[in-house]
Amino acid sequence: MSYRIQEIDRIVREAYCSKSPAIEMRDRFMPNVDLDEEQLELFAQYVAALQGIGINLQDERLQDALNAYPYNMEAAIQAVLEYAQVLQQKHQDFQDQYHATNCLTKALREGWKP
Repeated sequence: MSYRIQEIDRIVREAYCSKSPAIEMRDRFMPNVDLDEEQLELFAQYVAALQGIGINLQDERLQDALNAYPYNMEAAIQAVLEYAQVLQQKHQDFQDQYHATNCLTKALREGWKP
């Protein structure tokens, strides 16, 4: 069995350090996301809003996009939240949880800006 250095680092930190709320959030919803603690803290600020519009934090494609495009994370999240507000103003909503999650995944990959 082989381990990646990030997995070893996470296991050691869990054993010897208390967890921050952002790390607890990651471990609960997105254990495969490899963001650093600062990025996790930033993401944690948006979790309630993202879940409120129907984002599935456990979606593998979303987690892969977060790992691949962490530098665009906040702008993409803000763009999707603004899009959700526009939909609400038009008395519409995301079609389903898949649609909302796919929208955020696309925003991360394409570099959407608010």
